[in-house]
Amino acid sequence: MALLIPLLVASVTMIIVGRLSYRHHQLLRTVEYLAHRDDLTGLLNRRAFREAADARLAARAPQFVTLLLIDVDHFKRVNDGYGHDAGDTALRHVAAVLERMAPEGASVARWGGEEFAMLCDWDDRLRLADGVCAAVANSPCDYDGQMIAMTVSIGVATGTGATIAPLLRRADAALYDAKGDGRNRWTMAA
Repeated sequence: MALLIPLLVASVTMIIVGRLSYRHHQLLRTVEYLAHRDDLTGLLNRRAFREAADARLAARAPQFVTLLLIDVDHFKRVNDGYGHDAGDTALRHVAAVLERMAPEGASVARWGGEEFAMLCDWDDRLRLADGVCAAVANSPCDYDGQMIAMTVSIGVATGTGATIAPLLRRADAALYDAKGDGRNRWTMAA
């Protein structure tokens, strides 16, 4: 019996340590996920997108890449007309459309509010911008049986560089032009 007690204590200790280690590992995985993902859509968050984009640009320089800044048109009407839960559902819907449309190797993020960003290869830009506009316009969001029609405006910038910052500025200006030209369209940055 005297020999069994230390073995029993050691076994119980190993089980407790194993469970704590597993819970610690799960907690670290959760923290890692939340540090890089938008909690509403599951897409990359702004910080993780910038880091991924800068790393991609540095690795591929001087090859061209394309940045799309995508804004849900008149999103405030969704929140005001259907409520914030519907707005959240609509954002998740747009995120799912963007993930489906994203070419292999593209990075997709929720940029903030109702804005999204996508970084992809240069040769995908025009087909992708047209496709995203059409896909969002042709797939209304189902919110509790109510179909919410949405459109997006997109600013497209293509280039090379060491960081994403210059492309972001150009894509943002193009997005502003697309919205000013009537929305539900894309504009290529100058």
